[in-house]
Amino acid sequence: MKNICIRLDEKTLKKTGELAEAENLERSATIRQAVAAGLDILCKKKAAEKYSEGKYSLSEAARFAGVSSGEMIELLAAKGIKANYALKEAQESYKNIGTLGKKKR
Repeated sequence: MKNICIRLDEKTLKKTGELAEAENLERSATIRQAVAAGLDILCKKKAAEKYSEGKYSLSEAARFAGVSSGEMIELLAAKGIKANYALKEAQESYKNIGTLGKKKR
């Protein structure tokens, strides 16, 4: 794990300390959890934006968001973004499903 230095305002430090105490954690562990949770949210948001702009395919958006294609579809639906799932992607998914089935045997 690498160390970095960041500056936080008093309000954020106070909230971090309160949360750390409530969770019985060190403040640094609480900050790591908050950063990870925030990155997760921001990556999903950006993936949805890029998908809706046509800059990411469904699989690219899912990969960027760190979720499965099915979860990405659910995330997009929750945001009211219609799927642009092309026939080519559907065929590729179908092909991959067939490959997965063969590997288990």
